[in-house]
Amino acid sequence: MKRWEIALTGLTDAAALACGMMAIVCAVPTAFGLDFSLPLLTAFCVCGALLLSFWMNVPKYGFGFGALFLAAVILIVTFLSRQIEDGAILFFCTLRDMLPGELTRLFDFDALVLRTQAIVDPAAGMTSFLMILASVFGLPLAPTMIRTRLPFLPVMFVLPTLLVSLLYTDQQPALWVLLLATLFCGYALIGVGLRYGHFPHRGVFSVGVLSVLSVLMLTILVAAPKSRFEPIPEEERRSFFADRFGEIADTALRWFGRSNPKEYDLKAQGDRDADDTEAFRVRSTRAGTYLLRTHSYGAYENGRFSEADAYDGEWRSMEALGKRQQSAVSILSISQSFSNERLVPYAFLAGGVKTEEARVRANGATAYSWTYKQDYSVTPDSISQEERDYYAYAKQTYTMRDGAERDALLSIAESAGIRSTGDVLTTARNAAAFVRNAGTYTLTPGKTPSGRDFVLYFLTESRQGYCVHFASATTAILQAMGIPARYTVGYYTEIPDNGDEWITVTEQSAHAWTEVYVPGAGWVPIESTPGFETDRSGSGGTGSQPGTQAAGTPKPTAVPKTPDPTPRSSASPTEKPTLAPIKPDFSAAPNATEAPLGNAPQSGAATGAEKDGAGRHGARWLLIPLVPLAWVGIGLFVRRRREASFCRDPKRAIPDMAHYLKRLERFGVPKDPDAEDWALEAVFSDHKMKAQQKELLRRVQKAQRTVYANAPVRRFLLRWVLYLI
Repeated sequence: MKRWEIALTGLTDAAALACGMMAIVCAVPTAFGLDFSLPLLTAFCVCGALLLSFWMNVPKYGFGFGALFLAAVILIVTFLSRQIEDGAILFFCTLRDMLPGELTRLFDFDALVLRTQAIVDPAAGMTSFLMILASVFGLPLAPTMIRTRLPFLPVMFVLPTLLVSLLYTDQQPALWVLLLATLFCGYALIGVGLRYGHFPHRGVFSVGVLSVLSVLMLTILVAAPKSRFEPIPEEERRSFFADRFGEIADTALRWFGRSNPKEYDLKAQGDRDADDTEAFRVRSTRAGTYLLRTHSYGAYENGRFSEADAYDGEWRSMEALGKRQQSAVSILSISQSFSNERLVPYAFLAGGVKTEEARVRANGATAYSWTYKQDYSVTPDSISQEERDYYAYAKQTYTMRDGAERDALLSIAESAGIRSTGDVLTTARNAAAFVRNAGTYTLTPGKTPSGRDFVLYFLTESRQGYCVHFASATTAILQAMGIPARYTVGYYTEIPDNGDEWITVTEQSAHAWTEVYVPGAGWVPIESTPGFETDRSGSGGTGSQPGTQAAGTPKPTAVPKTPDPTPRSSASPTEKPTLAPIKPDFSAAPNATEAPLGNAPQSGAATGAEKDGAGRHGARWLLIPLVPLAWVGIGLFVRRRREASFCRDPKRAIPDMAHYLKRLERFGVPKDPDAEDWALEAVFSDHKMKAQQKELLRRVQKAQRTVYANAPVRRFLLRWVLYLI
């Protein structure tokens, strides 16, 4: 193409690219109403889009434009790092309720919220952060829009941010953001045909397409109604994302081993290591020993428990236990729980929370509370038709199928004298007592041998294990007997008499037990691990303190209280209500500070932040020489790789050198008369061609010495910026 066509195409692509960058970074901020400088952000996106566009479109010196873009980004990060950090904190604190539970483990949001009070200029910080975010998205957006033949690839960068802001916020993004996104997507889809359709004047056609799309968008903007869209209700939004993306999130988290998978594979269970990692913090208005469940599983088969299918009836089984009793209630509060499932006590009252058959989704919240019954009864009550339908489902879902495993377990139960007494709870307790006495508690039982059933090997041979072994054996025996039972995992914790005290619970307190369904009462926990309470006394917890503490599950550490921080005048704009009627006071959590970070320093004394900022500002100047040094290092690496490719096997080296000489022709190097012929011969003949390789290498080195020999500035750019010689 001619120079004017290249310039016209570059400008048109830059305009579309700027629209895409603005749409991506402004969708969520405008939906949440975050304050930022639109003119400054627009100017940055336009300048960055120009550099990125000409990087992709200019054949000779295009990489120079890319170098300027990267250098500008490095300088911004160097000198505006504090503002970028402030903007990032504001952004993620605003979106904290949208983030998955596992992702929030990376952040201490209570400290970050306090940190936001010390930000002097929130708008400047948000603008700086969005500028860097635009750079991050612009780098892959430019080549996918200009260089690739996949029309939907650049569109996939824009649509996710629009979907999140449309479906997961209380208000839609600004209308101009939607129009910019539509303009970019339309140009990206049509532009593929323009770039590869052999048009005589591609730049003219590009300008025409962009102009037509712009007029169309302006018409929509003028004709669009001024009233705002109705926001999607919160529960509907959360349900939408949970139903459609919950499975994807569970699968992704399982790859990292950070959540309860859909299948609990017992074959992978071996020795249990001590793990002092903090899991969550808990306090309650009533002291006691608690089982806090997270997930339950269905039928046992081939050494694993699989999650049960969802129940679509009216009966809410997880809310059934203690539902009919008119007893006093207590409040249990959870803080800093980063699981993707809520920790649930027994006999809890849902309080409007949607419960599932196996769990309660966390929906990103790391702090919440439950209202639960202090005393509940497991004595069967009258059974409604809804519960009868659920019990039929439970009999089919939580019992074992016929097979060799079931026959072996029934034989073991018969030999042990475990028979159905007509009372489900009594039969379950008899099975738990048998399993408890059948083995010895140890954290180092070793793995189950290959080809052996986990439960049968534990009951008949090894007779050693920890809570996973005892609970799985109890559950499997009850399921084999036709009693609805499920394997449940969670945490075992003790809360002292002082209800205002936060208790730190570590991963050492992770526990497993059995739940058995008692018609007329609901799912009742059954404990079979030695050293834990074997029965409950009717309290909201699991009863009195066990006589002996099991190895590997030490008592949680009590955390001393800290003074409450100064109350805030108003809540965060994105703060969500707690799930229970009484909101827990997390200001007494151990991570709270004694005073807000926003307090003014005493006169005549510099704050630590000011001192740190001054020191870092001086250190930033030292980073400036690192930019050209890094650039020189990259150039040396590129040239070394190129020289190595010219000295390898002639079959590959000669075509590479011929292609390299062809590129140098653009800079005044005369065409080599033999390069193309030798390249074809190297590819299709059986000659070794060592002599031709040596001669062609000499010509390459000579050509490198002659490129812009009398133009030092151009030669410097080719050698140290573009790395072509």
